[in-house]
Amino acid sequence: MIFMAQPGTGKTSITLSVAEELVKQGTQCWAFETELPAQVLQGRMAPMLRRTSFASTGSRIFCGPYSIDDVIEMVKEDPNPNRIIIFDGPDAMFVKSSTGERRFDLEQIYMKLVILKHMCKAVFATSQPRRNDQELKITSVAESWSKSWLADVLVGIQRHGPSTLMLSVLKNRFGPGGGRIFFNYNYETMEWDLTAAGHLNAADEDWDDL
Repeated sequence: MIFMAQPGTGKTSITLSVAEELVKQGTQCWAFETELPAQVLQGRMAPMLRRTSFASTGSRIFCGPYSIDDVIEMVKEDPNPNRIIIFDGPDAMFVKSSTGERRFDLEQIYMKLVILKHMCKAVFATSQPRRNDQELKITSVAESWSKSWLADVLVGIQRHGPSTLMLSVLKNRFGPGGGRIFFNYNYETMEWDLTAAGHLNAADEDWDDL
């Protein structure tokens, strides 16, 4: 599953909130943060870590320049088919070009994410769309079209106000896409609230399809 959103939307915070929900449900989650240093991430996650114990499920958060090859080797050394991997984010990685073009190098990274998927329960990754796309579509993926082709599920996240976000299913290999849902997200506490945006969902013609 790819979460796609413009810079500043909060992809990192939102995916970490997803990790928290998984941990609360008893699912082991390994989250790899390649963009933010540990000190910054720890400060941002402080409210989450005060209310949720990641250690209770053997979940971990790794910070640093981990490559997808590093992650695959770590999973091989400590296998768990029920584990969920969160990788933030492939687009921001420093790619040592083997082809001479970044788009082909990104394609190789996402192909390896597919390999990783077969070693665990699911893989979530973050990605950026084209900067000028005001409305996110399946064709909005930046730099390499193969990202949307390789993904089983492609989710777009867009702002609809200071704290209201719209999550839309742009691709769903397992069923119908096109559904969307509005929710409020508190970036300070890293908490989401569906009821606060209920008036938007109630008027949404796609609501019954979710």
